[in-house]
Amino acid sequence: MAKKINISLVGGQPLPVYIPIINERPDVVYLLHSGQTKRQAGYIKRLLATKMPTTAVVMVPLDTNLDTAARQLRASAGVWCKGNCTATVNVSGGTKGWSIICSNVFGGIDNATVIYIDQNNVVWDIKSSTHSMADALELSLDDYASLFGLECKKTDFSATYTDADRQQKPSGAGHNDGLPHRAHRQNQH
Repeated sequence: MAKKINISLVGGQPLPVYIPIINERPDVVYLLHSGQTKRQAGYIKRLLATKMPTTAVVMVPLDTNLDTAARQLRASAGVWCKGNCTATVNVSGGTKGWSIICSNVFGGIDNATVIYIDQNNVVWDIKSSTHSMADALELSLDDYASLFGLECKKTDFSATYTDADRQQKPSGAGHNDGLPHRAHRQNQH
């Protein structure tokens, strides 16, 4: 069986990076990041370690100089995509320059597919000019928050909830909440 590899550019939005990794379940993930996105790559790596503990996740710093980054990618592509493997290269994150370089470098490799995920979760295959919807993904609030380096704290309000709280009527539309209602505010103008 061919080894599955995911190579993803990491930018400020983690979901277009995370979704294809979770859906494909690759054997190895390379998260290509800059100094600015290193923290974001770390958040993704940490969550992947809990969801896919047998997957190797490697953080790879890319140079911000595009010529240097192109040399880095050409050298790495030959190593990462060699042998019996299939590679998915996700250019959804990172800079536009990096996306173009990755598309050019990996677009010429037979066993590599270059994808881009747009804001509507449409997965575009750059090499074949085809597209499909990203697979549905169940994502907990905890997991979503951790992709941004946040932690959801569990709070149990039932311990401080009293009988008096249970008997209170909700406020809002149709209740006297002490605020002028829309009709009253309109008549004042």
